Amino acid sequence: MIYYLDGVESRASPANENFARELFELHTLGVRNYLNHLHTKWRDVPGALEGKPAGYIDQDVYEAARAFTGWTVENGNEDDDGAKRPNTGKFMVREAWHDPYQKRVLATEFDSQRPALEDGMRVIDLVARHPATARHIAEKLCRRFVSDTPPEALVAKATTEFTAAFDAPDQIARVMKVILLGAEYRSAPATKFKRPLEFLASYLRVTGADFAPRMDVVYQLDEMGQRLFRWPTPTGHPDTKDYWQSGTFLLRRWNLPLNLRDDSWKGIASFHFLTLTPAQCTTAGQVLSFWSQRLLGQEVAEKSRAVLLQVLTEDDDAKAASDFSGDDKDRDIRIASCVALLAASPEFQYR
Repeated sequence: MIYYLDGVESRASPANENFARELFELHTLGVRNYLNHLHTKWRDVPGALEGKPAGYIDQDVYEAARAFTGWTVENGNEDDDGAKRPNTGKFMVREAWHDPYQKRVLATEFDSQRPALEDGMRVIDLVARHPATARHIAEKLCRRFVSDTPPEALVAKATTEFTAAFDAPDQIARVMKVILLGAEYRSAPATKFKRPLEFLASYLRVTGADFAPRMDVVYQLDEMGQRLFRWPTPTGHPDTKDYWQSGTFLLRRWNLPLNLRDDSWKGIASFHFLTLTPAQCTTAGQVLSFWSQRLLGQEVAEKSRAVLLQVLTEDDDAKAASDFSGDDKDRDIRIASCVALLAASPEFQYR
């Protein structure tokens, strides 16, 4: 983040505010608690005079940016005094770059002449313990794991646990336990749309594939909208389904299981469909039922059943009782086609 948000060269007069702004806006209090459109003076923020401001304003960002001056990285550069830094990539502090004068962040006074590390860590403590941060992080976790519009009761419980576990070394784990063991999570319908990497991982897992990823995989995910480690803004990938459901992204997603069977993917993914199919599955209906349960956890929708039986038997008049016959290679190919179509079904897109 120090590199990405221009903090690596931030020093007094003037401090670069990017890192501080995103710390408030994205990683802690959240944009809904940015109150500068209502208040431009710190003492006007509700609760500020009692040391408990309801949100943050630009003054907090500017002052926090000053607190982070001198926070940089051992990147091999030559500093102003001619000394060359190590090139380890580790965090380091340049006290000579730090703004040492008095500051005020979230209605809290910072004495002057404090060390750069102490100033910055105090800002992090303030934002991490702010009630708005508890709500913001709890809601993001519920949105990520439960629903695009998570139940308010679950968000409230997760927020309470986040606050209660402020000093716990496993704070986030405790919050996740509340979420994952909550009745709201266990009873939630499958409405969370899988991101492309999750879609791929779930398909590989359920098919028992041997998988050795190369850059070809990254390119495929990119075409479905997921730019691994290369999302252009500090917000991260969208966490609601609208973005992932564009026509182009969906078409790439539906084609992925078919692409995995191409010769160009040999050495990346190999499958054993026939080997995984129980020997007692001797009819097309039994094979379809086995793979439907394995992928979807339920029987495939009736409107798709007839088509998938045709794929399994290569017979337009196929019935559930039709024999699933042929040599092993041919049957494996037919199962692969059926499974790829199951993976394109609406039911497999959600968790």
